Amino acid sequence: MFLGGLIALLGVVRTNFQLTSFTVVTVIFGGVILGRLLSFLVDGIPSQNLISVSLIEGILAGLNVFCLINTLIQIPKL
Repeated sequence: MFLGGLIALLGVVRTNFQLTSFTVVTVIFGGVILGRLLSFLVDGIPSQNLISVSLIEGILAGLNVFCLINTLIQIPKL
């Protein structure tokens, strides 16, 4: 997670590193969201605070997917 955060920050500073940054962060947030959903199914509904955190993580994951797709569309075709 720490290295993923460093890669995300590197993507902010260097524009040629954005694709890698969005890919890594999307995989991390996607894994966290899938793990939380699986936990909700197996263990039941958690406290309201954990649901709020999961909702925020889901929104961030969705934004990362959107930015990754946008970055992939803008890559010039060879």
